Amino acid sequence: VGFVGAGGVNFGSPEGPWDHASRLEKLDSIAFVGIADPFVDFAQKQLTKRRNNSNKAIAAKWTDCIVVDSFKKLIGLEGEKLVDIVFIGLPPSAHGSTSEAANIEILCAKQGVHMFIEKPLSVSPPEEVAEVSKIISESGVIVAVGYMLRYSAAVEKALQLLNGKKPVCVNAKYNAAYSRIHKKEWWSVRTSGGPVVEQATHFADLIRYVAGEVDLSTVQAMSVPASAPIATKLSEMPPSPGGEHNVPLHERIPRCTSATFKFKSGAIGTLTHALLLHDQRYFTELDIWADGIRVMIQDPYYDPKLFVRREHCNDEEEIPVPNIASGDDMYLKEVVAFIDAIRKNDPSGIRSPYSDSAKTYLLTHVIRTKAEQFESKL
Repeated sequence: VGFVGAGGVNFGSPEGPWDHASRLEKLDSIAFVGIADPFVDFAQKQLTKRRNNSNKAIAAKWTDCIVVDSFKKLIGLEGEKLVDIVFIGLPPSAHGSTSEAANIEILCAKQGVHMFIEKPLSVSPPEEVAEVSKIISESGVIVAVGYMLRYSAAVEKALQLLNGKKPVCVNAKYNAAYSRIHKKEWWSVRTSGGPVVEQATHFADLIRYVAGEVDLSTVQAMSVPASAPIATKLSEMPPSPGGEHNVPLHERIPRCTSATFKFKSGAIGTLTHALLLHDQRYFTELDIWADGIRVMIQDPYYDPKLFVRREHCNDEEEIPVPNIASGDDMYLKEVVAFIDAIRKNDPSGIRSPYSDSAKTYLLTHVIRTKAEQFESKL
């Protein structure tokens, strides 16, 4: 296994519980061979932390791991091929493209390297992502994308409660806590794709997983741009050089985006994303309505709660579901599904293959574009 990117999604971050390396450390027959990052000193610090683990058995797994400045040195384009698998944790502007500057997926596919790719897939036009998807499919490599909510026990139980009933309406809400998001790149639409593409993508994906495909011709969206007087200055903006202090006003991400749409099934849906909360905890909620039943998932990231009003009933009940601390580690489950798929040469257990995730990217791109077009007319 090799890692492309030594940042938080691969090695841990105060922003959230994601950390692929720590999940992989729990698996047998995994050899860590390389970390590729142009910031070599930073990557070396990440490696040193892993080697200093108080658990000697885990620390030993990193003994032969090296740090290189380019992923090409891992996949055999510059020197010997070292990896079977790479975990790609890069800014969205650095991958998911057909351009030479961001075509890592294409190069890995042609080298026969399996990939676990973190969302979002790209900031490039959806046509480029479709071409990347085609090349991956033709190569035969196995690819999973990090839509971990598909592996959540709360989501699995929600689908069980629906018991095959088709949703008639799905409402998704996502309000991010922004005061600890320091990365300047995240605050720029140019480098992150904007908060719907970069962050609300998890709920756009979950909407599709629960209710099926959206009729993209029906999407309508609007936003509160960073230039709006009501939201120009966020009171808890991280200090410079982080945050948006050095991002041009026209590139700053919108504070809130709201979209409505119709599914191909005939159902309707909404997705509202904001970045208005302080500290660390997000507010997230998915509300599913079907004939005779309402199912609501709250806070699937940290401490999921599941509520249902059943058929022929006036009362709402809470259904107990585990969280990461109590044994339902959806991040571990998605990694295990990926590794098992490679070992068995059978990708059917992967719930978020690249071809499917490309549809989520297209939906978020359309929402972003529709909101920008709406604001440009005002």
